[in-house]
Amino acid sequence: MVRFVVKEKQKEEQNAKPNEKRIVLNREQTISLYQAKEKELNQILNKLRELDSLSLEMAQAENALKDIEKMKDDNTNILVNIGAGILIDSMVLNKKSAKITLPGGVMIDKDISKILKDIDQRKHEIEGLRKKLIEEYNKTINLLKAVSSAFEKLNPSSQKKSSTSSRTV
Repeated sequence: MVRFVVKEKQKEEQNAKPNEKRIVLNREQTISLYQAKEKELNQILNKLRELDSLSLEMAQAENALKDIEKMKDDNTNILVNIGAGILIDSMVLNKKSAKITLPGGVMIDKDISKILKDIDQRKHEIEGLRKKLIEEYNKTINLLKAVSSAFEKLNPSSQKKSSTSSRTV
């Protein structure tokens, strides 16, 4: 548990546990810590947005592949979104496999059922990453709340007495 305590110079916190590590921060260090954690929080949010975008893209690909598998026969016409709101008529010539790109721009044919298994595995990996990021987000939020609470306790008179913030880890 992380706890910030505002204390004045020469005062020691009586409630400190023997196995806790104490770090004393002055006002400027506390502000720097807050700003750094705020930046970290924004980075976590950006990573979560990227994961959400990737999840959406994978869900769309999965749905499209499942629809192709359900087609009654080859040579079925479909509309393909090529971006920017543009759709083109296309014909599905092969509903058993699809081309996928690998790193380095390499393109290979792969069975649709195997692609769907890969997508499912990647969805689970993304969900695991998402859970870790949410845990990190919650920890960072709690730390920001603790720093903010400690900083709010500083009043103008204690700031003049060169007070410090104490972080217990």
